[in-house]
Amino acid sequence: MVFGRLEPKAIFFLALAFMHSLERRLNLELECLFQKFRQAQPDSPEQQRIFDAILQFIVENAQRYPFKSRERRIITGILWSIMTPALMDESLESLPPSKRESIREKLQKPTDSLARTKLEKIKAFLKKKYGNSPFNTSFDDCWNEAFSNAQKEFLTKLDIYYKGIDYPCFEKWQKFLSQIDSLEVKTEENLQPLCQDLIQELNKFQNRLQNRLKKRKDFSEDSLQRVAPYFQSFYAQLIDSILNNTLLQNWDIFCHNIRDYYEPKSVWNWFSTMLIHRYLDVLRKLGKTIAEPADAPVSPEKKGDKWDRVTPQAKSQNPPEEIIELIREDAYGIFSSKSIDKPNCEDINFRAIFLLKLNEPEPTLAQIEEYFGNRVNAQTTISSFYSRCYREYFRPFFQEWLNGDLGLPLTDERLQEIQDDVEGKFQRKKMPNYPEINFQQVILNRSNSGSWQQVTQNLNVPIKDLIYFYLDCLRRFKLVSREKTRQRLPKKKS
Repeated sequence: MVFGRLEPKAIFFLALAFMHSLERRLNLELECLFQKFRQAQPDSPEQQRIFDAILQFIVENAQRYPFKSRERRIITGILWSIMTPALMDESLESLPPSKRESIREKLQKPTDSLARTKLEKIKAFLKKKYGNSPFNTSFDDCWNEAFSNAQKEFLTKLDIYYKGIDYPCFEKWQKFLSQIDSLEVKTEENLQPLCQDLIQELNKFQNRLQNRLKKRKDFSEDSLQRVAPYFQSFYAQLIDSILNNTLLQNWDIFCHNIRDYYEPKSVWNWFSTMLIHRYLDVLRKLGKTIAEPADAPVSPEKKGDKWDRVTPQAKSQNPPEEIIELIREDAYGIFSSKSIDKPNCEDINFRAIFLLKLNEPEPTLAQIEEYFGNRVNAQTTISSFYSRCYREYFRPFFQEWLNGDLGLPLTDERLQEIQDDVEGKFQRKKMPNYPEINFQQVILNRSNSGSWQQVTQNLNVPIKDLIYFYLDCLRRFKLVSREKTRQRLPKKKS
């Protein structure tokens, strides 16, 4: 199956999906939901609610079957045809008219119009915001690649929808099940290490879940206290449930208990979020291609040797995955260029330290110092340098990246202050080696464009120099509040 046009075999496969004997019950229940959809007022909240119920019903049926099973493919084929009827229309154009009408009649659904409208809204949003790409590629090419990537991710992660768990936790659970199945004889002794491994991953998931709960508007300490017993109860029954063949039932109960704390989205909103993120990924990849030409020198950490022995693994206290990927790719070279300001220490840079700290277990200060050849003291130099870079210098750039719209991490008041520039200080701050460019110009250009790549083309300056100038000015003028890392203790009364 390819994006934009389905192969004829795939079309017939989808047509047969609605007549498959195994799924007669599914089709009967679907038809009942379709009937309710027809009876609802067009474009009403009620019709939207029924549409979401249709998608959730199909997803929950797909979750009943293994990932690559024939039954799963049939049901996901039905799901995909409901969500993307426009793709089916395009593909049918390649068939003879007689077959085309016959298949269209079988596949036509009352939800087609709503699904087309919803998908077009996402496309229009992305085109309006990022359509004027500075890269030598069309919006449709970016859209096609993003849609294909989102489709793969959506179908791969289908099992975690409305289950309460996230994908790293689900992968560990699947691996755990395969390990259990491979044991010829199951005893408490040989199950213990496997269960401890799973519990360790679930503890990490619990930390991620608690961090999400703290960001909710209705957050309370009571919610954290209610979640913890669900994990402890599952741990306590884990080995017994394996020996008594009730493991899957206990897992379903565990997922059901924590589901209400996971804020699941509707199926469509879940997919649309993936699609928007994958489109931004395409833009980032293009930016990396431009920022790193083919003849660019390879940085020390990419050559192999000792870096081949560093295998970063996610930990519960790690930064968000988007930040890890941003620093690992280092599309603009800004993280590997920020190094300790001492002779022969260019390789002791922020990116190298960051990747090293991703190891599990995290290396000690003594190990970090030894890794860099004992050239500088880890506690007094490397640790303070890394902390300043992460918590202060690059923090505004991280905030910008985590924003879904890639917007500046400045308040409206700060942006207005820079634009008005009553004292003229923002215009007086010139870019090193480019005296014709001032800080106010950079901010106004960035506010009116979709990316730093666009700004660097407008001003005709290297992107790395531009971002360093921007971050230096933010820090100089104290335009972004500092992160609070500790609280002052009250003074003792004398």
